[in-house]
Amino acid sequence: KFAEIVAFAEVERFLDTPVKHYSSGMYMRLAFSVAAHLETEILVVDEVLASNVVGAIRLVREALPLLRRAQQPVVVSVSSVAARTGMGSNTAYGGAKAALDAMIVSWAKALAPVRFVNVAPSALDNSFVPDRSAEFLTRTVASTPLQRLATADEVAAAVLVAARALPMTT
Repeated sequence: KFAEIVAFAEVERFLDTPVKHYSSGMYMRLAFSVAAHLETEILVVDEVLASNVVGAIRLVREALPLLRRAQQPVVVSVSSVAARTGMGSNTAYGGAKAALDAMIVSWAKALAPVRFVNVAPSALDNSFVPDRSAEFLTRTVASTPLQRLATADEVAAAVLVAARALPMTT
């Protein structure tokens, strides 16, 4: 499977390069390759991609005329560190968030002066994913710089700051 994923993503010559140094296009190809080669129920993958990728595409497409007429247009995307760490609730989720991150970068370049800002929190301290084990939460906390889970209020505050107080950020 590994060889198939690498070949499909066309990243063979970059295998020794840390993923954090991949371009957004390489990241998106790798994310889609992983998602395409998973042996999981296709319905789960479809739902994850539809809500995290297709939904964002449709939203931006429909809102673009309004954004282009706005004074200081900004789109704030809420992603996840799972896009970079692979430590989400499932691999399809991490791949979908990586694709979303890559699209945000592409849109920022292609649709300026509309600003696109990405907020990517760690796992949230909530019960949204009810079957997260104590081991998973401990591992997640240990892998985050602040050594704790984020709260929904903190994510909301980050979105507001990104939209209102960072006019030169994209």
